Order: sequence, then structure tokens, then C-alpha cells
Amino acid sequence: MHKRLSTFLLLSVMASILASPIDAQVTPRDQPWDSDYDPPRNEFGQPDFQGNWSNATLTPLQRRPGLEPVYSWGEY
Repeated sequence: MHKRLSTFLLLSVMASILASPIDAQVTPRDQPWDSDYDPPRNEFGQPDFQGNWSNATLTPLQRRPGLEPVYSWGEY
């Protein structure tokens, strides 16, 4: 009984390992990539990134006065 259970578990693990590359396959695109695509530009000729952007990380853009410009190991 123990040998059958071990064999079953081994085969189950092997089947899941062998099936994982199948899940990683990418389906073909419906439309081919357009090599002539030019992203929208602003008046300065830079890519236009207008839209709704989230500040979910709440990363400060400036350091408080009196602190060094970069984090030290003690601040982590």
C-alpha cells in the first residue's frame, strides 16, 4: 500500500511539472504587431502619457528637510 501511494504521488508531481510549460504558452495575437505605429506625442515631441495615474504606493517625491538625498541602511 505504501509503495502504491508513493508511486501515485510521484506520478502526480511529475504530471504537474510536465504540464506547467503548457500553461506558459502564449496564444497567438489576433492582430499582428504594426511596425508603423507611432505613439501619440505632446507639443514637445515627447511621448504623451496623459491619463489616470494611481498614487497607490504613496512614494514621496521629495525628502524631508535635514535628510540626505538617498536612503541610508538605517532608514530601511
